[in-house]
Amino acid sequence: MITTPLRCALLAITLLSPALLAADDDLAETLRPFYPLATCIVDGEGYGASVDEGDGAGGPTEVPPIEVIMGERLFQVCSSDCAKTLRARADRFAARLDEAIVQAQLPDYPLSTCPLSDEPLPANAQLVILDSRLVKLCCKSCLHSLRIDPEPAFTALDAAAIAAQKADYPLKNCPISGKPLGDTPRDVLHGAQLVRLCCDSCVRKFEAAPAAAVATVRAALPEPPSHEEPLKHGPIQSLKRASPSDAPTGRRGR
Repeated sequence: MITTPLRCALLAITLLSPALLAADDDLAETLRPFYPLATCIVDGEGYGASVDEGDGAGGPTEVPPIEVIMGERLFQVCSSDCAKTLRARADRFAARLDEAIVQAQLPDYPLSTCPLSDEPLPANAQLVILDSRLVKLCCKSCLHSLRIDPEPAFTALDAAAIAAQKADYPLKNCPISGKPLGDTPRDVLHGAQLVRLCCDSCVRKFEAAPAAAVATVRAALPEPPSHEEPLKHGPIQSLKRASPSDAPTGRRGR
């Protein structure tokens, strides 16, 4: 028999779950382009493959990872057992994710100045992970500003990433329509990857389903140099956005 308090609790979960799932989906959509690992963060294994049903003509298909949102961060695992391990050892795997993000984004980091102060980055620049993005800062004051409002830093990083990739962009045609890019291509980023499109219609199509276009661009790029040893770096700080109540007077909503 279900007691009244338990029934109320179940009803509350039923009512709240769609909104919570929608919020998680939105966050995953934001973080997914920057996710640095192609294997399970817990056991390092691939996500596997399954055989298509029907006549089997399609052959095996890749199994998508299980996505876990924990502490406003995205993790990808291969099984429910790994998801349980992830939750039981959250700090350990959060640190592993931070290191993977730094190793993925540090080699092509596009700025030599602080994205908030425009000051040259010192040798001991602060390495900060926020929204699965690496941000290098010059000082603790900028660290506080980043937490309150990261958008100026992200805008500066985006502009620098686009500028850095334009010169060696490998495609002359739009990866969506196949048409020439022309004199005024639309430059968009998927994570840190520049994708140039021919028109606003292709931008909308890309935003709805970016994977194929991103794969086309990356296939045309030269193989990046491999790093046999992990890149050396200083301490990593994992940061969460401040809530509106944390923002000091005059900074809220900036």
